[in-house]
Amino acid sequence: MLKDLYQFRSRGTVGKNYTGKKGVTYKWLVKKKNIWEHPMHLHGHHFRLFSRNSRPLDPQPWLDTLLLAPDEVVKVMFVADNPSDWLYYCYILEHHSAGMGAIIRVV
Repeated sequence: MLKDLYQFRSRGTVGKNYTGKKGVTYKWLVKKKNIWEHPMHLHGHHFRLFSRNSRPLDPQPWLDTLLLAPDEVVKVMFVADNPSDWLYYCYILEHHSAGMGAIIRVV
């Protein structure tokens, strides 16, 4: 089963938590709408990067951290196969402490 998580949009503050079901594959569209780079990290999972700014990637690398460039849009996919609460956040701690993070709960 494939589900969309288009709510994941890094426009400064992520700040909203999400719940996914174990075993479901999620598409994830990330839009970054500011002038800074953000190294975004997801604990507990790896994701596959499919495109950057509507350009398909080949090969499609497996990552747990993605550097988002200014005004970039990326598409990734991950399988919610590790039940727990997992942090998704910007590795720049000042950004994280200002709210650029979320919890992804896998149940």
